[in-house]
Amino acid sequence: SGVDDRLAFAIPIYGCGHIAESFTDFRNSICRPESTEKWDPSHFAAKARMPVLYINGNADDFFSLNMTSETYLDTPYAQMAIYDGLAHSQEAGEAVLQAYAFAEKTALGKNFMPRATVTSAGNHKFAVKIEKAEVKRGVFYFHTSEDLQYATGGKPAWKTVTEYECESGHIVFHCPPEAVYGYATFKIAEEEYISTPYTRLLPPTPCL
Repeated sequence: SGVDDRLAFAIPIYGCGHIAESFTDFRNSICRPESTEKWDPSHFAAKARMPVLYINGNADDFFSLNMTSETYLDTPYAQMAIYDGLAHSQEAGEAVLQAYAFAEKTALGKNFMPRATVTSAGNHKFAVKIEKAEVKRGVFYFHTSEDLQYATGGKPAWKTVTEYECESGHIVFHCPPEAVYGYATFKIAEEEYISTPYTRLLPPTPCL
């Protein structure tokens, strides 16, 4: 998307940049300093001039969630949807109906690019500002370790918070004290979701 500006839109399913930061074996199998310095997709994402939708699952065996989030943040005009348990396969990727809806809306000039932006992540709260969309349902996913656990042969052990409050135009989830990293996904229409980046939760501010 950052190489050819003739494209009307781009929808990377699974694929993203920041390969050297992957928590999966993907980093060790294909990551070479001489290649990532020149060819990592993150180097081109900031040059994209068309709408981009990043789609991934929260336990992908190749492109870990931190990679997708960082590439999304690199891209000027982007939206991201993280699906719970989305498998990594041609069949699973083709079955994500949101990709087709995104393409159709963009082609018709009706894609307003809704976004979910983290405004606060600390003191046991995860606050999100929703732009250009009405939320139907929201879920906060979190885990309690410092990494995504692929290195030990596992997968992220996600836990969820499904209740939230609306405070001054923000959606606020109350996080349990053991939450270390998290993100939120919101349903905004039938088969359409937006997600926040994968975010480090700051510890509570000590009382003086």
